[in-house]
Amino acid sequence: LVNRFKEIGGVEAFLDGFNNINLAQMLAQHKALHTARIKEVAVIEALAKIGQLVKNKVEHLNGLEAVAATLVRWGDRHYRGEEPVRLWKAMHQQVTWLLLAIEENGTLLKATVNHSNHPGKEPELTPARLAQFLQALRPVGGVPGFLSAFRGLDFSTAAQQARILHDACVRSPETTKRLAYLYRLLRNSSTHLRGLEHFLRNFAAPVLAEAATQGSTAQDRLQVAERWQRLTAYLGQAAGKTPAGDEKYENSPRTASGADQVLEVLLLGLRLTEASGLKASKQDWDQLCHEIKCEPGLPGVLARLRGSKTSVRHGTQRRSAPASMATSTAPLSSSVGALLVRNFLPPCMEESSDGYAAADAFAS
Repeated sequence: LVNRFKEIGGVEAFLDGFNNINLAQMLAQHKALHTARIKEVAVIEALAKIGQLVKNKVEHLNGLEAVAATLVRWGDRHYRGEEPVRLWKAMHQQVTWLLLAIEENGTLLKATVNHSNHPGKEPELTPARLAQFLQALRPVGGVPGFLSAFRGLDFSTAAQQARILHDACVRSPETTKRLAYLYRLLRNSSTHLRGLEHFLRNFAAPVLAEAATQGSTAQDRLQVAERWQRLTAYLGQAAGKTPAGDEKYENSPRTASGADQVLEVLLLGLRLTEASGLKASKQDWDQLCHEIKCEPGLPGVLARLRGSKTSVRHGTQRRSAPASMATSTAPLSSSVGALLVRNFLPPCMEESSDGYAAADAFAS
């Protein structure tokens, strides 16, 4: 005993420290702490403070144990790996918010509890779940606002649409309105929508959108808008319509739709570029257009080229074919398709019947 008493300052210190203390009760308390593996004094003090909150009543402590077990499981499921301070701060906020929602909707919750008591089965709508639901409806004006906002809508479809927009980072109503208006412009046709998707995926995204990502200044944004405006204007002109939808060339003969004409003009441009190569400058194309305008259309230019080619063959210099040659040709074709099914400028330079037909097709 003397040797053990030395740990606390001797016999006198033991008597002073344990005066009026039931040693048997203290031994039982020590066994309980030892069983719980509690050795630190700070832990004992924290537990004592929790006991004081419920006036150290066993019934309250048992109920508090069940609540604490639920909170620990919930926190471990949603905040695994978090620091204890952040974990309990988050759970404190959640419990506070939930109790506030329950208090604000007490009457409805009581009615729900009375109609949802099924022995042996947890009700689908518990007070806690109903409180969460009512709290979530507050931004739209509660239950009346929710019913008004979703009047006539299928909840399942609306939820799927909202999730798709959210996953696509479409957060503003303005962007959603633009997407919906785009679908209306396509006459609510899923076929046109799939075609537009194909165009955007294979052209707009790798060409226009990729070019837009190379800069983020105001000038870059203006260039993006300008590119879209130029593309719209050029396609409208190729279709024979202005961007506003009005006919631009009312007197021009047309046998195909605007969409077919756009495709033919684009293909014609590609074949011209392929035939001329990258060395052709803007001045070259302007000069070619000027020559075609000065002659009676393309047949006159081709007739002059044929005459020059024949002259070179015979070693003599002839003047270009007169403009009257153009009048002796077949009538101009009203479709560019006749040219596009042939190779660009095939051996039509030679004196052959097919040469005039190709020239007429190209002129159209």
